[in-house]
Amino acid sequence: MEKSRKIQLLKETDLLSFFDESTLSKLVEHCREISLSPKEVLFNEDDLENAVYLILEGELEVFKGPKQIAILGPGQYLGEMSLIESKARSASARAQQTTLLIEINEEHFHSYLASEPKALLAIMRTLSGRIRNDLETMMKDLRQLSIFTHDIHNFLSTLGLAELTIEDSIEMFEGTDSKHKKREGLEDMAHCQHVVETVRTNLMELLDSSLNHVKKNQNNLFYRS
Repeated sequence: MEKSRKIQLLKETDLLSFFDESTLSKLVEHCREISLSPKEVLFNEDDLENAVYLILEGELEVFKGPKQIAILGPGQYLGEMSLIESKARSASARAQQTTLLIEINEEHFHSYLASEPKALLAIMRTLSGRIRNDLETMMKDLRQLSIFTHDIHNFLSTLGLAELTIEDSIEMFEGTDSKHKKREGLEDMAHCQHVVETVRTNLMELLDSSLNHVKKNQNNLFYRS
């Protein structure tokens, strides 16, 4: 990409829009340009490199394990948390299509951005927006988990009715009624009934605990937002 085009794209980002053209020209000269093919990985979770990547063209997918976190396009940037905190990457990133980026390493970050209040404010706005999006995603996940847990709870209640039917059948076939004689296999049947009762009781306790945990987390997330 031509230098003039890079400078124009950088001026359109909130992170660098307040810099004059001469400063952006120096930044373009000093920073490395990276080109990624579709599905090519930019960095992996737990990588220790420190750099901010600004997207000039294309799209990047940010993901953690099997879960997609975000899709970022031209003018957006990523990697600032690892650079600021000097910690490992908290997620992975790969190209969705042919993608062109500028790498702002730790040296250039401190030279151009760390002492510039407007740049730091732009990063804070970006981080705040991402945190809000993460909170909204977590709230949706917690709501889905709550619905899932309630559904299982209802199924277990039905299982409890089946358990009572088994118990009645055992009593009937034990020979307490003069019309029925005690049959072989009743001990095994009683053992199965006990297993069903124990498993159902334990699962109900786990579900109740999970529901309480979901409600507590929902309240905490609501407070933080």
